[in-house]
Amino acid sequence: MIKPFSSIDIDTKFGNAERLIEISKHLAQEDNVHSTGGLIGKAAFNQLFLSAIDRSFRYGERSLIVFLNMTNYDEIVTAGGEEGVNETIKKLTEKMTFMRRQSDVIGRLSSHDFAILLQRPQYETEPIDAINRFSEILDKFHNSFDNKALAPKVELNLVELPQGSLHAERFVPLAHMAPLDQEKKHV
Repeated sequence: MIKPFSSIDIDTKFGNAERLIEISKHLAQEDNVHSTGGLIGKAAFNQLFLSAIDRSFRYGERSLIVFLNMTNYDEIVTAGGEEGVNETIKKLTEKMTFMRRQSDVIGRLSSHDFAILLQRPQYETEPIDAINRFSEILDKFHNSFDNKALAPKVELNLVELPQGSLHAERFVPLAHMAPLDQEKKHV
């Protein structure tokens, strides 16, 4: 940052630090989330997260995480019961496994939270291209459900490591895309 510091720059840095602390706390919580359907469990994902932060400091390797939150999980449980939500989660995990690169790692963080670790992107816009591709694929997936009460609604957030800066936010179904004001959110 260039001196003198502006209040916007300082607020952005603090916001990024708070986001990274919250991510670290969430991943460090001991939950009973295990690997299923090609996804690694929360504890294993936390170790890869810590390793990615270490590699970014030591070697300057770039890593980002796409966090996926199924926002209508409770509604799916109400509409389809345990069997309905399990079927939706199974289909969602299959779709996530299909849409990622081989080098990306997918973790299940809770019953309705997932994360995709994007390691060493090859070009500058690859992470934004990835979250756009993920949201488009998941939108088609959402629209493929005959019973819309069981169709997952997903919020996607792209966070850069180790800064903690939020690069993009997307929503499925694609009622609207929420591009971030890069000057305010990206450092």
